[in-house]
Amino acid sequence: MKLTVKTSFKKVLVKSFISVFVLGGCFTACSPNAAAKDPYSYVSVDDSDFENMEALQFTKIMGNGINLGNTMEAAGASWLGFNATPDKYEAAWGQPKTTKEIFQGYKAAGIDSVRIPVAWMSTMDIANGDYTINQDFINYVKNIVNMALESDLIVIINDHWDYGWWSYFGHEDKKEEAYKIMDAIWDTVGTTFKDYSYKLVFEAGNEEWGEGFFHEFKIGNNTFCENIAPNTWGISEAEKQDFYQKGYDLIEEVGQYFVDKIRAQGSNNTKRFLLIPGFNTGFEPTVDYDSKTKQYKNRYKMPSDPSNTVNKLLVSVHYYAPSQYSILEEDASWGKVADSWGTPEEVNEQNFQFSLMSYFTEKGYGVIIGEYGVARLCTNPDRKKDEYGNDLEKKQLKRKNNDVDWITNILDNCDKYNYAPMLWDCNGYFSKGVDEDGKPRPIGFVDEDIAAIYKNRNYASEKPADIADKKLSVSTAESGIAEYSINIPFKAGDQIKISASFSGASNFKQIGLQTSADSDWHQAWEDGGFTDNYVYTETITANSDGNTIQFKYIIQQPINPDSSPSEITISKVKVTVNK
Repeated sequence: MKLTVKTSFKKVLVKSFISVFVLGGCFTACSPNAAAKDPYSYVSVDDSDFENMEALQFTKIMGNGINLGNTMEAAGASWLGFNATPDKYEAAWGQPKTTKEIFQGYKAAGIDSVRIPVAWMSTMDIANGDYTINQDFINYVKNIVNMALESDLIVIINDHWDYGWWSYFGHEDKKEEAYKIMDAIWDTVGTTFKDYSYKLVFEAGNEEWGEGFFHEFKIGNNTFCENIAPNTWGISEAEKQDFYQKGYDLIEEVGQYFVDKIRAQGSNNTKRFLLIPGFNTGFEPTVDYDSKTKQYKNRYKMPSDPSNTVNKLLVSVHYYAPSQYSILEEDASWGKVADSWGTPEEVNEQNFQFSLMSYFTEKGYGVIIGEYGVARLCTNPDRKKDEYGNDLEKKQLKRKNNDVDWITNILDNCDKYNYAPMLWDCNGYFSKGVDEDGKPRPIGFVDEDIAAIYKNRNYASEKPADIADKKLSVSTAESGIAEYSINIPFKAGDQIKISASFSGASNFKQIGLQTSADSDWHQAWEDGGFTDNYVYTETITANSDGNTIQFKYIIQQPINPDSSPSEITISKVKVTVNK
């Protein structure tokens, strides 16, 4: 099954997404087990923790995301030229101006992250030797990123299709030119944002990594290279696999070049989370799973990142399947539109596809579902058109049947496997302040029922409550004890990390830790007494299953038994369960 979507679909979706409502019934019987364990659970995270946070924890915090679709990636240079003002490129595919109110609306609606696709080549006239991104364009994107970060969102920026320049990599005589373009983009973008918060993620590309390395690259009437990708339906299996191997090899090469480049820029880019596109951003080709032999071929290689001791790399895939249901609004030459979804076979297939990506989480890589969505159904397929196929009548659209089931099952899978899903949206699901005809409407999810789904699935509503500080007055003749009970599920063999900061414990030598998850005594010992704000971190292995971790700190062994009682504050308590 092919799980990717052609780039042109993004333009189609400007007015093609659905509103969704919540359905009850027996559907959940086919859904992933709601009680299934999360690969990563934790209690609280401070902004300062992002620097040394690992990918699996980061994807948990990303919660549910959304795309600022068809906006800064709109390929308007084909008719606007390379010197238009940034707002003209932003509006080239019919989207309204991006405002801070939109990002604040995302956050208020329960969205925790936003993906901002960008076409950086819109102001690069490479045919005439200009490899410079216009500074006005850079500043415009910076302002959009700033507004999103100021709205407390995690932000992804990428190089999104960008007229298809990636095809240069697949043409041996153009490969040097490809690296020249990549340098021009990521030297500029990387250094521009290198001091930005770790909540800004760089995504190296979009759906082009794979077969797209061999497609046509064209801006307006200027064709820079032709399509050399074979028709994979018309060649032998050996020829097809040889072609795919070239794509895998290029992903490994270009991905490593990207990581090395960003890391070498220093500042926060040394530990920034980096997102690597999957092969065609499809599930099976990225995992490289052979559905016939049910074997993994392991041809897709994530880059190495030796400068980091924890995993800071993420992999991106997209989900638009079945394509007749999620992509088509009406019949096309390659398929008949589907208006329903949810047979046991279809649900099981979706569950299986999502289970495949655990191949990466088990290796410590975060998984981002960079795009997913369902097109609406055209109700007037026989409308009048001109000789070129352009509509003379407005296309009438309505929601497809079972759209809620499709979306809900995806979100259930993402909860189960700890993937971060990013809804593809172009002023459809979520109103940016105007409707498709430009008339004012409130910012927010258009439909109350879909709004409730996302509001209840955001990170803030799903994470356990933060642990309050505890203050103790500890006599040197006695022990000080602080007890905790945290509702977090764990299994035997899970690694549980518990940490806390101790202020005022300088008159004591020992901090003990006892937990309900194991039978051992744990301790920190300082002969000369603990420093102020001492941080004690202990990792234990659970010896049983449970849904609640109970633990207590015991502060004892005074340096001076005759001194007065000490005021001790225990703060920043965090519990992490690594499955």
